[in-house]
Amino acid sequence: MEEKGNRKYKAISIRTFGIIMIVVAFIMAIILQYSVHDVKVASDRTQEMSDIYIDGQISLVNMKTSSDAMVERVRTFVATGDIRYLEEYIDNLSDAESRAKTLDEIVEKLNGTSSHDQIQLVMKEIDNMIEAEMHSLKLALTGYEIDETKYTDKLILPELSDEESKLSHEQMIDKANELLFNEEYQIYRNQFADNIEQCIRSLSEYTSLHRQDSYDTITYYQNNQRIAITISLILVILDVIVFWIFVVKPISNNVAHINKNEYLEVRGLKDVQIMADAYNRMYDRIEKDKEKLSYEASHDSLTGLLNRNAYNLSQSDLDDTNFCFILLDVDDFKGFNDTFGHDVGDKVLQKIARVLSSNARSEDYVFRLGGDEFAIVLQGVKEENRNIIEKKMEKVRNDLLIKDDDTPVIKISLGATFSSGKLDMDRIYKEADVALYRAKEEKNRMVFYEDVN
Repeated sequence: MEEKGNRKYKAISIRTFGIIMIVVAFIMAIILQYSVHDVKVASDRTQEMSDIYIDGQISLVNMKTSSDAMVERVRTFVATGDIRYLEEYIDNLSDAESRAKTLDEIVEKLNGTSSHDQIQLVMKEIDNMIEAEMHSLKLALTGYEIDETKYTDKLILPELSDEESKLSHEQMIDKANELLFNEEYQIYRNQFADNIEQCIRSLSEYTSLHRQDSYDTITYYQNNQRIAITISLILVILDVIVFWIFVVKPISNNVAHINKNEYLEVRGLKDVQIMADAYNRMYDRIEKDKEKLSYEASHDSLTGLLNRNAYNLSQSDLDDTNFCFILLDVDDFKGFNDTFGHDVGDKVLQKIARVLSSNARSEDYVFRLGGDEFAIVLQGVKEENRNIIEKKMEKVRNDLLIKDDDTPVIKISLGATFSSGKLDMDRIYKEADVALYRAKEEKNRMVFYEDVN
């Protein structure tokens, strides 16, 4: 709750409201950013596993193809001694080493999985086969009397046993062929082929399982995204509704009140309440100032009676045929001022105003037209009420003849006339003035225009 002057406003400011909405929007943006990041990570992981599966499958298939080609070439070389097949075998061996390196990288990525174990078995079978092939090549190179030093940088040839060293060249070649066709080598080949197939199936199963996990993860984060977007949309709608209810609507309503010159409703956010409250206080001051100005414009500052401006404005409210108009003058008012001073003169005027007001009805008008000239309008009376009017004015004269501590005896003269026919205030004023002039000749009396000859 905040205080502004003597007023307490039970609402937050537009600035605070804006900061809250910015903070909320920032938080939602972070949540959305994280959810987008999580989806991307899951997608990248899925793509990575797909690449591992494809690369692994291709490497395994190529390795089996390469292995078959190597077996065919090493067998042909051992059987024929044709050096071309040896060189082709060496080329295939280099390719196989490159593929084995790629497969090693895949093995590292699959560490801890069944596919990892399967690939390790494949690598082991390859080593067993190559070891047998190297042994066969050593025997064949020796049997065909081929200089093996040309290939020692590319082939890892074992040393022959003492028993093998004693064999003839033909026997060495026969044993070399036997090593590539015996049951043990065939077991290596069959296990290699089987492990290749199992490894491919294992990779496929693992990738499929991981894809499902990734799909579930992506779905989870996508659902979170939808929730976050929905919450953001709801917050935006709430923001608009709150702004409409507490800012736009109060301002719109208050504009209508301003157009109708009414007080504003002090409601909405704090800033709107402050503006409405400030307007209402300003409105009060203006109304009071208007009332004061209106009073001062229509009332005499000395006596409090209606002034000449009010006299001019009141003519439209007069009944055309039912009022009596009276002009009043103080007898020898200049003598009061000269003898007693202007202060006493002012008190004389004020006393006359009090006496006239106390003897007037609510529907009557009493004016001070200026100086010591007063005017009285008695509404709703006709000439047949003259006797009543004379008695009322006689009471006024008698009240003024009473001397008090502030004023001496006051004598007044009155001239009166009745309205007749169409309203003509200039004519009525002149008639009352003529009657007043006649009254002042004798002083302290009342004369009706109808009695003036």
